[in-house]
Amino acid sequence: MKKLIGLLLVVVCFIFIMYVDAVGPTTPPNANMTFSQCQQFHGSRIVAQGSGHFPVCIQARCLSNRWNLTAFNNSPAENMITCSNGNRNFFTQIVVNGCAGRPQNSQCSYQSGQIFYCNQVVFYDCNRTAAGAPFTPTTQPPLTTRPVTTTTTRPNTTTTRPPQTTTTTRRPTGPTTQRPPQTTTQRPQSDNNFLRDLSVYPGEISFNPLILNYILIVEEGTTSVAVTAVADDESATVTISNHEEINVEVPIEIRVTAENGETRVYTINVVIHDDGGSELSSNSRLRNITIEGYVFNFTPGMNDYTLHIERETSSLNITVTPEDENATYTIAGNINLANRGRIIIEVRAEDGSTSTYTINITQSGSNAFIGVIIVIIVLGVAGFVGFKLVKQMLNKKDEGTSHYEYE
Repeated sequence: MKKLIGLLLVVVCFIFIMYVDAVGPTTPPNANMTFSQCQQFHGSRIVAQGSGHFPVCIQARCLSNRWNLTAFNNSPAENMITCSNGNRNFFTQIVVNGCAGRPQNSQCSYQSGQIFYCNQVVFYDCNRTAAGAPFTPTTQPPLTTRPVTTTTTRPNTTTTRPPQTTTTTRRPTGPTTQRPPQTTTQRPQSDNNFLRDLSVYPGEISFNPLILNYILIVEEGTTSVAVTAVADDESATVTISNHEEINVEVPIEIRVTAENGETRVYTINVVIHDDGGSELSSNSRLRNITIEGYVFNFTPGMNDYTLHIERETSSLNITVTPEDENATYTIAGNINLANRGRIIIEVRAEDGSTSTYTINITQSGSNAFIGVIIVIIVLGVAGFVGFKLVKQMLNKKDEGTSHYEYE
């Protein structure tokens, strides 16, 4: 028995070592991952001590001839790691970068909206700050002590006084009432880092709190954009950058920081429209929608669809192809999918007109369960009716047999 336990411990240690060393500086870079590979590679939320390596999958999307890079499900390493020593601004460095060929905001020549997945390995160190300096955990201030009172004792003399008898009368005391101890319940910090409203001037965007990336088309000569962003939670803070002196290569960034420190970033990619006497396209229709792992029958002119999934899933790998290459699109609701979920695809034409496509999610497991219930009910009714018929036939047979014997 002891040998078996020892063998199991060796196997567990081996698996642990394999797991720990699975991701590190020797991890090969991958510039073209599938959606499922990306989902499996991306690390889970951890509480870390010291330093280590964390796997991150990056979604690289070509938008208006520029690469837009976001972490898988908008979960970069900084949001997935919690340092146990309280260091919230810890040191990170990319040591493996499969996305090096697609730098953020660099030029891309693919069709607008096309998506690629690539991997990164991020080194983190909870014992250093983001600037690389040693991190010193905050400590409680020392308690303030009162000065010690020194009592000077005079030397005894040979003269002794006769003892005096002192009679002390205590007043009767009633029962002592103790107050119940007061407990202080600390309210958990909010993790709400969504925006409630987002508007711009000049121009307009169709805002959805679940959509993180937007395209804003402005006229030539526009130098700044006024951005109004309202956080969904009053305890969250909002910072806006790159909007006063706009640059088509640097998107406007709206960073929402929740009360607990978790952040969510909304970006607005600015596109300068050169009029030149040409009219803007109003084509906001889609040519096709494909979903990895499913047979999706897209029909031109049809905007509402239903998709059956086998089980609850975090998201689907959806490929959208607009009819007009200058049209852009956003996908909302493609997260934590379950029965009665809804994915909304909004397509924006060059002139700002939009079309909306809806994919209603139903879970096959729930339909199968309903089907089983129906089958059980039908079999129960059929069994009951059959039992009644057999019983009636036996009763008739018994009546005929009795009549014959009587005769």
